[in-house]
Amino acid sequence: MKFPAPTIVVKLGGASITKKSEFETIDYDSLVKSATSLAAVIAKQPHNYIVVHGAGSYGHHQAKKFNLRGCFDSPPPPSSPSQLPGVCATRLSVQKLNLLVVEALINAGLKAVSISPMNLSVLCGEGTNSMARMISLVTDCVVRGYVPVIHGDACFTKAIPGAGIVSGDPMCEVLAKHFCKSNNPNDCAIFVTDVPGIFPKCPKKFQVDNELIREIIVDERGQIVSKMNINTAVVDEYDVTGGILSKIDSAVQIARAGVPVHIVEGNTEELFRCASGEQFVGTTILRST
Repeated sequence: MKFPAPTIVVKLGGASITKKSEFETIDYDSLVKSATSLAAVIAKQPHNYIVVHGAGSYGHHQAKKFNLRGCFDSPPPPSSPSQLPGVCATRLSVQKLNLLVVEALINAGLKAVSISPMNLSVLCGEGTNSMARMISLVTDCVVRGYVPVIHGDACFTKAIPGAGIVSGDPMCEVLAKHFCKSNNPNDCAIFVTDVPGIFPKCPKKFQVDNELIREIIVDERGQIVSKMNINTAVVDEYDVTGGILSKIDSAVQIARAGVPVHIVEGNTEELFRCASGEQFVGTTILRST
């Protein structure tokens, strides 16, 4: 379903709303900045928001301890009964964060409601095939003026007692493809991170000869056709979902469908500028024309 008003799928990356190196520690300033930025955009022009957030310092530690791996549409790894406590601990942690994100959005003036993938029978390894109930609920929320807020989650596999992690990035891909109008610049996906965008090398480690990549062009096959060398492979010790590489892959697939993707830094003015359609500092991923 495509909505008449501009629709923006916003991914609040875990690194942008939590302090990833500190166990279950929220970055309130950055979270509140993102929430107030989104509310300020709606005050200027009606928008539909679908918000997905990562786990950051919530959930990843527990998932790593119990060897729960990310497997949205790939074959899930073998599981054992010893991982069952890990599913419980991971879900408890990410739901704590989800409540904080929803609270921040409500305090900013948005009508935010929480959505948990496991509760809607999203299954690891099944990809889009298990997203029908979520898509239906998101539709019901948006047409009534609510902002659905979805979190990465520990979910079951078809095989018992299997379980794994469904990351926010591939869910963003499914939601953006389904709800955003292609070839319409007002509909887009925005990934909010803790760096200004995509760089040739990790910007936290390399400051010299490492300029922000402002635009990435992909073709209809999802191949990057821009002349560049992206080597941002610095995945956090506790990140079980692929870090920045997962974001790039999901962003490329969204852009391949004709929906522009913007990657901006949290706790700055760039999310507001980007969602408002103004010039902003960040990376844009587009399909070639």
